[in-house]
Amino acid sequence: MCALVAWAVLFLRFFDMLIIGEHSSIAETLFVYFGYFTVWANIFIALAFTAPLLNPDRKLSNFVQSPYRAKLLATVLRSYTRPS
Repeated sequence: MCALVAWAVLFLRFFDMLIIGEHSSIAETLFVYFGYFTVWANIFIALAFTAPLLNPDRKLSNFVQSPYRAKLLATVLRSYTRPS
């Protein structure tokens, strides 16, 4: 469920940027979209939650399973709540 929510949020945010139309092209919108650290952090979290669902026997899936997913999520959330 977390993987689905993470991918949906990423897609909806990009779609929102396209609809608002602040940028002249899709390429420029993509450039701006991937320029945000939060987008990269959310992609990493979405991949961490998706990997075990796709193939649970792979080494990557084993790596991102608990407690690594919890640590990853806690680290990213801490960076959102405590700005430097």
